[in-house]
Amino acid sequence: MSVPSLPQRLLRPLLVLMAGASLLLSSGCGFDAQTMQPYSPAMGVSANTGADGGIHIRNLLLVSREDGQAFVSASLLADRSAALTGVSGTVFDQDNTPGVPLTSNLREPLRLVRGEWAILAERPAVRVTSPILRPATNVLLQLRFADAGSVELWVPVYRDQNEYEAVTPIPRSGDVDHG
Repeated sequence: MSVPSLPQRLLRPLLVLMAGASLLLSSGCGFDAQTMQPYSPAMGVSANTGADGGIHIRNLLLVSREDGQAFVSASLLADRSAALTGVSGTVFDQDNTPGVPLTSNLREPLRLVRGEWAILAERPAVRVTSPILRPATNVLLQLRFADAGSVELWVPVYRDQNEYEAVTPIPRSGDVDHG
């Protein structure tokens, strides 16, 4: 049995080190990894109702596919069973003057199950309309909840430009509620 020479003994660990380094470096090279995806922070607004037993509202915004109407997009988490009972508000024109009140098609309460996220875009659509409602306007929107109070927030209106293309709110039957 022959003993490897000094260069051969140094070459083996060097090759192992180089192979390990190349594996380590190539593991961070993307391949559509989540860390390589551009991160866009939430475009909507967030709030909570009540100090105890309230509703956690996340990423609330209005998405408009055509001027004059939009659907409410948000994630809601209830600390106890509750219901969204009303949506109302006022559209402010681009110069921030109050405009026409919104009308909403929410006729029946949307039930919220304690501890479960309710994604409004995955439920029957809560639609709002106003003659001056259009992207780039702001709405002072009020959400009312049974047994959890209400909240009034400045909400942006976004034009649907492919970001919400996969969101197809379920149509809601019934008349439009004017308040």
